[in-house]
Amino acid sequence: MSADDNADRVLRLMGELQELRKRRTDLDAERAGIEKRIDELMAAIGSAAGSAVIPGWNDRAPEMTSEKILMTINRSPDATFTALDIATLWHDGTGMDAWRTALSRLCVQGKIRRILHGRYTAISRSSKN
Repeated sequence: MSADDNADRVLRLMGELQELRKRRTDLDAERAGIEKRIDELMAAIGSAAGSAVIPGWNDRAPEMTSEKILMTINRSPDATFTALDIATLWHDGTGMDAWRTALSRLCVQGKIRRILHGRYTAISRSSKN
């Protein structure tokens, strides 16, 4: 192969790579829009159903402390919560140490984000990508 042939091949490959990257960006934007709408619908259904049926949990109320935390935080992604906030919302008599431990573990697992000592929030969709 000549140098010109190699240069042409490189240019073709770079063009294809650029097209694929643009397509991936378009798909990411579409996926983000779909996920946002799903979250809106789940929040609306959750509000309408109350605590009797909670979508996304196989039509059962979460039992584990970590499930309760994730549900609470992900339903209000712009809010911040403490262990006491979440325990109060769930009317759960579990000791505060259990809530704090679960919050800490979820943070280490990358499922929620600690923004200040003892204050947690959802991980934004844009920071996951």
